[in-house]
Amino acid sequence: MLGQLVGQALKGRYAIKEYLGEQGSNHLFGAQNSQNGDWLQIEFFGQSYPANEARFNYVLDGFSVLSALDHPNIANLVYVGVQNELVYGVRKDVEGRVLQTLIDRSATRPLNQPQGVHIIFQIATAMAHAERFNLQHGFLYPQNIAVDGNGRAVLLNLGVRQILDRLKGGHGDYRQNDIRALGSIFDKLMLMSAVTEDIERMIFRILGYSGDRYERFEEIVRDLEFLRGDVRTTALPIGQMKQLDPQMMVGRPA
Repeated sequence: MLGQLVGQALKGRYAIKEYLGEQGSNHLFGAQNSQNGDWLQIEFFGQSYPANEARFNYVLDGFSVLSALDHPNIANLVYVGVQNELVYGVRKDVEGRVLQTLIDRSATRPLNQPQGVHIIFQIATAMAHAERFNLQHGFLYPQNIAVDGNGRAVLLNLGVRQILDRLKGGHGDYRQNDIRALGSIFDKLMLMSAVTEDIERMIFRILGYSGDRYERFEEIVRDLEFLRGDVRTTALPIGQMKQLDPQMMVGRPA
């Protein structure tokens, strides 16, 4: 059914050009804004929602800040809608590969400490920025983070879990889940690398294995800034990214 969307224009302006593949239970399409020519990505979130336009618009009004977020490590949602009872989000085109690709390759091509800290720092600063607007992720998995050839990490689908919950009448709080998810990503990135005791202790604290757990992402950012002072942080080499599997790309092939 979703494959038939190629060639259609959602809301009369988001022209779907190609099917890019699955992201977990979601489906990703490449699209173009027919009004200004911008390339976009449209992701269907795999959860059905019976049509109720009044409630849908009411919920989205509460998340209008999503389209106005200004952060280099967050992919803004420019529109959220429903097609065939499936919720979808429209975002600007994001280049790079999903972070899961780096994790999968780490067994034979592990990241060094500066690379791992650099990626985690970007994710944490993005989440700390979102906290200021009471936004949470809820789906903070490696599949929802893109990393480009310059080592820039970008959060995908921020706020989507909250929207889906509200549409169903729920009000989930995912802050601690998001923090633990960041710890899990940090742990996986560094699994095959030799790390300092400071990094190991920080991973354990983010995961909640110590008594002094983190309550907010801004606390994590402060400690990561300290680590960045100890560990010289460099961007991920472009050459390493270009060797990754093109099937794991988030956006259109370069």
